[in-house]
Amino acid sequence: MHPAAPPLISGLFSKPVECAAAFNDLPDAVIFLSRHRRVLYLNRAAEVLTG
Repeated sequence: MHPAAPPLISGLFSKPVECAAAFNDLPDAVIFLSRHRRVLYLNRAAEVLTG
C-alpha cells in the first residue's frame, strides 16, 4: 500500500529526495502511520515481513 504521491524529505540534501527511494534501500522495516494508526507507507523490508 503506497501513497498516491510519496512524501519528500527537504533540507537534507541540495534538492528534495523521494522517501520511497531512500527507505526502500534499508534492510530494516520502515512503516509510516497516520495519527489514526492507518498505514501511510511501507518500505520493501516491511512488505516482506507483513506479507
